[in-house]
Amino acid sequence: TQVVEGTHLVEDAKRCLSEILLVSHQIDALVQSISTAAVSQSETSQAVTLLMKQIALVSQRTSDATLRVSGSLHDTVAVAGQLQASVGTFVVGED
Repeated sequence: TQVVEGTHLVEDAKRCLSEILLVSHQIDALVQSISTAAVSQSETSQAVTLLMKQIALVSQRTSDATLRVSGSLHDTVAVAGQLQASVGTFVVGED
């Protein structure tokens, strides 16, 4: 009977080791999946950071251009005022 019990214990141990091995493979797959996801998230974060920097640069350029356009419009208004004053001094002859 000790041989039978020993055989059962060995079979139980083999079954337990097989289950441990199976769970270990599952854990390994999950860890690899988590690692892949972490790398992907890191790359996505870097891409978002780069895009945000580019957006900030474009926004700054747009702001600078807007200021230049505003200055040009101000100058145009001043020139238009001067032209209007000059035109007012012309005398139109009667025929």
